[in-house]
Amino acid sequence: MRVFCYQSMSNSKTGSVITWIEGKPYWEKYLWKLHIEKGTLDDADIEKCYQYLLEDSKVIEEASGRTAIVIPAFQLDGSDASKPQVTLHKIENLKDVNAIDDGCIIEFGKNLTIVYGDNGAGKSGIGRLLSNACQSRKPRKLLPNAKSASSTVQRAKADFHVSDSSGQRVVNYNFGDKHDVLQAFAVFDHESALIHLDSENNVGFVPSKIQIFDDVFESVVVIEEKFSKEKDVRHKENPIENIFPAKTKITDFLDSLSHNTTDQQIDDELQFTKTDNILLEKKKTELKEKQKQDVSKQKKRIER
Repeated sequence: MRVFCYQSMSNSKTGSVITWIEGKPYWEKYLWKLHIEKGTLDDADIEKCYQYLLEDSKVIEEASGRTAIVIPAFQLDGSDASKPQVTLHKIENLKDVNAIDDGCIIEFGKNLTIVYGDNGAGKSGIGRLLSNACQSRKPRKLLPNAKSASSTVQRAKADFHVSDSSGQRVVNYNFGDKHDVLQAFAVFDHESALIHLDSENNVGFVPSKIQIFDDVFESVVVIEEKFSKEKDVRHKENPIENIFPAKTKITDFLDSLSHNTTDQQIDDELQFTKTDNILLEKKKTELKEKQKQDVSKQKKRIER
């Protein structure tokens, strides 16, 4: 487990963290800079951090164009700001949500909304849609419309009308999508109730201002896994372990081989001279004579 820590200094908490980050290798400073500026990293960002890691570790040559990294200012002091309130106003344009008619519209009141109707009217279908689109301890199975003439499997769709501090907008939900704004709503039904009653509820609290430490840690884990996989792919068994059992000058040199060893060093240390070639031919001749003297082979020949 990797633990991030820092020592308090006489200046602000933010200044202490920035000073700590600036003492890190180039690749790690670049990783922190990305997280501070954009939060979530994409595959290209991870790939760039991985390249810098290999360069810092001298595994590959350092590419030209590196620039000094200036860690952007970010705030750790003070209390956390409350998250903006999100309001769900309406759901419409339902498609392939069980057997609910495409023209169905669900409008939500400011205090309480009750959905009622006969059996098969679609009440459970609306609940299934909400449990998949929003937060739920047990999202329920959402089936397409069995009455549809289409032979291909359709994905449920619906438009969620929401509003927050940035104004009103429409979230086009497709089954399986995760929208952060919809995760602001929690769904409790008879399926999830059993989980809440019978299973442990783990409560975790991380102040939003230090969430970046978890985010950076997750990226470091991804980079470490990438490094381990590439190391396993490139790993080769040492072919000389059983060839040179005794300790010699040759074995000492072979043990010292690394990515820093040059071709010229190998040529200088492992010179194959004319004398070596004569000795090799002599050994081959002796080997053939020894093979002819194989006791078990000669015994069988005599018996025949």
